[in-house]
Amino acid sequence: MGYTGGDDFEPTYQKIGDHTEAILIEYSDELSYEDLLVKFWQEHTPMVAQRQYRSAVFYHDEDQRQAAEAMKAELIDAGKKWVRHTAIEPAKDFWQAEDYHQKYLAKMLTQRFY
Repeated sequence: MGYTGGDDFEPTYQKIGDHTEAILIEYSDELSYEDLLVKFWQEHTPMVAQRQYRSAVFYHDEDQRQAAEAMKAELIDAGKKWVRHTAIEPAKDFWQAEDYHQKYLAKMLTQRFY
């Protein structure tokens, strides 16, 4: 969990600036970028929100950009118009979020039930 997509130096949850909350996924040859995109589109419900919580796919090269754009277009053509709210942008520096912000949902569920 962290922040990316902006130009501000060392963003934090309290001072996110022009960044978006994001996760950085490192993967091997066992999975393709397209596999990750399929999972993303299956699990993610884009929302129109302020920059911090907006929906975005960040790419690292032209092949990734083309794959993300093509999959988004296919989904829109298939009637899934909601995906149009997801931005596709070049990846910028990734800033790790604060420790208290890591695995936030799991922490909140644990506190709720114990």
